[in-house]
Amino acid sequence: MPISKEGGGWTADFYEDGQVGRRVRKAGFSSRTVALRYEADFITLRQLDRLSPGRASF
Repeated sequence: MPISKEGGGWTADFYEDGQVGRRVRKAGFSSRTVALRYEADFITLRQLDRLSPGRASF
C-alpha cells in the first residue's frame, strides 16, 4: 500500500487482492490522506461487488 509523492502530487500504488490481484496506480492526489482514502474506498467497493453480484459496478 505505498503512497508516494511524485512531482506535485501524491500517487496511490497498490494491488487489488494483495500480491495476487491486479495492480492499481492512480496519481494526482492533492494530499496523502486523500490517496489513502481512495485506496480504502476502492478495496471496499470491490469487496462489496463480490458479495452482491447483482449490484452495479463503479
